Amino acid sequence: TNVIGGSGADTKGNAGGGVAGVISNVIAQRISVEGSVSGNRQVGGLIGEIIHSSSIVMASAEIAVTNNDTLNNIDFGGAFGKMSKAAPTAELIYVKGSVDINTSSTGSNGDAGGLVGSMENKAVVKNSYSRATVVGPDANGTGGVGGFAGSVLGDTLQIVNSYSTGQVDHASATVGITYGGFVGTQSMSATVTDCFWDRETNTASSSAAGTDTTTAAMKNVLTFAL
Repeated sequence: TNVIGGSGADTKGNAGGGVAGVISNVIAQRISVEGSVSGNRQVGGLIGEIIHSSSIVMASAEIAVTNNDTLNNIDFGGAFGKMSKAAPTAELIYVKGSVDINTSSTGSNGDAGGLVGSMENKAVVKNSYSRATVVGPDANGTGGVGGFAGSVLGDTLQIVNSYSTGQVDHASATVGITYGGFVGTQSMSATVTDCFWDRETNTASSSAAGTDTTTAAMKNVLTFAL
């Protein structure tokens, strides 16, 4: 399937995206979205939730992703809100813009990333990058907030040869939310390989995964040589 277009959406409830809310066992390529998307659970600039054996190749989003509720702000990403259930894959994905789940209401807040909010099971992302700014909640909650992925929790889950340069920020200190330059929180069984994040453009001082480097190094092709 070739899909081009989409200017944004405003959703209530689970799973909203600039192109689709949920896709299952779908193969799609050459997707492009510009504009804004808002919702409160599983919200992505491109797709809210990718499940089972779905595959997305060559997609871009220049997008502003925001929450439209004060509670239950979970799984927000510049491209995908959530990747789960079996082995969804994504490759050659580019994101520019912002992901903002800032809220002052304590509750289920967390899992926001520049490219994907959360990854579970055997999800795989390769050869992709995010330049999106990510703003976490100004309240206590659970989960992770990262420049590329909020949380990566799954057996044999992989992120390979990818990077992020956007700023990760939150308005004040929060309890229960883990912030990271590339990944907010990671399980021991997840694998992140040959991935980098720019520590000079970032307010996050650490990351659950990925290698921090300088802005100059991020512009040097040798940094990413395999």
